[in-house]
Amino acid sequence: MVMLEGVDAAQQRRDAARSEAAVGARRHRAPTEPITATQAHRDLRILIEGRQRVDAAIARLRANGARTETLAEYVPAHRLLWVIPRKSTLRGDTRVWRLGELLLAPDGELFSTGSVVRVGEPQRARVPSRAQEVRREFRAAARRAGAGEGETVDVGATRIPWESEALRKGAHPVLLLDEELVVRWGAGAGTLMPFGEYLEDRLEHLLDS
Repeated sequence: MVMLEGVDAAQQRRDAARSEAAVGARRHRAPTEPITATQAHRDLRILIEGRQRVDAAIARLRANGARTETLAEYVPAHRLLWVIPRKSTLRGDTRVWRLGELLLAPDGELFSTGSVVRVGEPQRARVPSRAQEVRREFRAAARRAGAGEGETVDVGATRIPWESEALRKGAHPVLLLDEELVVRWGAGAGTLMPFGEYLEDRLEHLLDS
């Protein structure tokens, strides 16, 4: 009799757990379509306005002949067909404008700034740091790729997807917070500035340099 009561009690607990899970699932789906549609509409409006600011910045940069840099991807040393050795190099020749934490391509694509390398004589330190060694390797790879002396190359940049869901995750310097696009920048990336203001500030800085 005791065993039967124990089985019944366990079954009741499992039934109760299933019932609570079902209620929780319904609650999770509770947000109504009007709220979701309204948020989606707001996000779309914000992204369109941001894209308009980007297009205006591109037009202004082109009109003023602003300085561009090369966007490239690092290709480490490897063996072709497992036999022929190939030294490291850089791949890509897209021209971009560097606007602080952002790189802006002529087609409107935005990238987060990676490693900025100026091709030239490598700096020789008595005890080079890991970062210095990486930059030295990037410079050597840039030369092998045909970059000219004094040319600036942006290596390891990450494309910023212009989608509300991605921008709300906070993985990129451009974020969608509440109902505003902002840029995260500064030491430790702890400062936030409205997207439009940031673009204008960095654009002015580039045109004045």
